[in-house]
Amino acid sequence: MQYLSVPGPQTPANAAAYFNSLALQKCALIIAAGEAPIAAMREGSSRFSDLRYVAISDGATNAHITTIQATSPDAIRTATMRIVNELP
Repeated sequence: MQYLSVPGPQTPANAAAYFNSLALQKCALIIAAGEAPIAAMREGSSRFSDLRYVAISDGATNAHITTIQATSPDAIRTATMRIVNELP
C-alpha cells in the first residue's frame, strides 16, 4: 500500500504525475480524494483500463471509476474496506 500526496499547487497537472506513477506500477486499486487527484485519475483512467479506480467525491466521475460519496468518515471507511476486500 502506498500513499502519495500532491505537493505544491493542487492542480490536475501536478496530480497527473502521481497518478501515472501508481498506474505504471500496476497498482491493483487507486483511490483519489480531492478535485485535482480525481481530475488526474479521470483523465488517465482510460489509458490504464485494467486497473481499479475509486474516487471519494460528491461529484460524477466516469465509467472507469467507482465513486464513494463523501458523506462521513465512517461511511467512506466502510465502503473503501468493502472494495479492498473484493480485490482478487
